[in-house]
Amino acid sequence: ARNYLLAARKLDTQMPELVVKLSACDMLEDNSDSARKTLVDFLEDNPKSVEAWLALAQIARWEKNFSDAREYVEKALEIDPQSADVRRELEMVNLESATQRDLGPPSSQTPGTPPPEP
Repeated sequence: ARNYLLAARKLDTQMPELVVKLSACDMLEDNSDSARKTLVDFLEDNPKSVEAWLALAQIARWEKNFSDAREYVEKALEIDPQSADVRRELEMVNLESATQRDLGPPSSQTPGTPPPEP
């Protein structure tokens, strides 16, 4: 699928749907760095792409980088304040961020093992 998307992108470099799908292919291959780079490169020439900002926010949220995720969602909201998809992503970022705060930092302790002695 990735090769077809790359070929299609050569025909139309301004199509955000292709870029978002390419970044999704990277995410499926557990390559968030490449997915992020694809979106950032696209956004340099297309800063008003709600779809690309939203995809970038989803990657940041997946990486638990909630401050970046919120920043990207806010950029998408500036472009399209009525977007239900963007508002839904903002809700997800806020929910997961609050959940992460409530849970605290990840423990380095292996489950089932006693805590280290002081």
